[in-house]
Amino acid sequence: MNARNNRERIPVGDRVTICRRGSKGIWSAEFSLNGGHKRRSLKTQNKRFAIRKATELAAELEAGTYRSELPTKIRDAGDAYIEYLQVEGRAPKTIVRYRGEIRTFAGFAEKRGILKMSQVTLAFLDKYRAERIKDHDPATVYHESVLLKQLFKWSRRRGLIGVNPIAGYELSKPQRKRKSVLTLEQVNAILAECTPRQQRMIAMLAFTGMRVSSLQVQRRDGVNLRRGWLDVWDVKKRQWIKLPIHPRLGAILRGVPRGDHDLLFTAQPSRKYPAGGRPISSKRLGEYFKAASARVGITGFTLHDLRHLFKSFTVNSGVPERAVDQWLGHSDGSVRGIYYHLTDAESRRFMDSVPFERNDDSGDPDGLRDHSI
Repeated sequence: MNARNNRERIPVGDRVTICRRGSKGIWSAEFSLNGGHKRRSLKTQNKRFAIRKATELAAELEAGTYRSELPTKIRDAGDAYIEYLQVEGRAPKTIVRYRGEIRTFAGFAEKRGILKMSQVTLAFLDKYRAERIKDHDPATVYHESVLLKQLFKWSRRRGLIGVNPIAGYELSKPQRKRKSVLTLEQVNAILAECTPRQQRMIAMLAFTGMRVSSLQVQRRDGVNLRRGWLDVWDVKKRQWIKLPIHPRLGAILRGVPRGDHDLLFTAQPSRKYPAGGRPISSKRLGEYFKAASARVGITGFTLHDLRHLFKSFTVNSGVPERAVDQWLGHSDGSVRGIYYHLTDAESRRFMDSVPFERNDDSGDPDGLRDHSI
């Protein structure tokens, strides 16, 4: 590219002038904004395409809709977004997952010379998803893509980027694979392979449908065996759930030893924590569950599948799905959901009607009334 072409300047509209710059002859636009001189690369060597982009820029300047490209780095925006989610009270596991997914994307971009949010394009996001789908489930890649769209949308609202470069990116939600559901007979077989301590925790999940994170923070004073109620804190939804105790679960909870700790279930004392009192490990409990399942020839299930069992079994036993959803903490924003009210008496009656009892269980709902944990 000779020096004359490098000096070529072409006015576009009243406020924009384009010219070639650098050894590669890349077209750039120069204009004034708020009393200052601005320069913006048009990222092309094609003169006609440069004029078209400069015309669009001139129209934005005239309409007052132009937003300058801000040099916010992907990692910095990601850290700010995670900090915002922490303030909003998102669950710790959610924070860990989101932070990891954003850092994975940032690392992928940095290896390809893309550091700033404004450098990301729709085509680049296509490349990232194509790379991830090679060794990740489509549902995982979809979740990561939704998170990235949320990150860019939030960054735009916070002024970290002038324009959301992936605002028009469309996603197709992958069809969920239907998974078999545990049966009550299988759960009974698994419980029979567990120690009494493991039985209480796994039965709590199976016969309440609570999340493992809720089990970890379940307090003793939230268990009222005399009246037959549980106060459950849903960590993910950040809400309290009042849940009736099924007679079978009540009989099992009578075996919980009295203790000095606030938590109902705690990790075993260790050399580092001889006094105990720490929350149970979800990973360790999951290992207990899988080991007990394997001993009776049951594979492919996790602790979360006990939540699926609870909903399927209770609904199939005749409990209205809206009542079960309230037990599970599932919100229904529809008009029908807003007007539906589950009374304590109805909730108690529904839970007592569920046939969770084994043949050798007495049920004995009266025997648990005088017991306290």
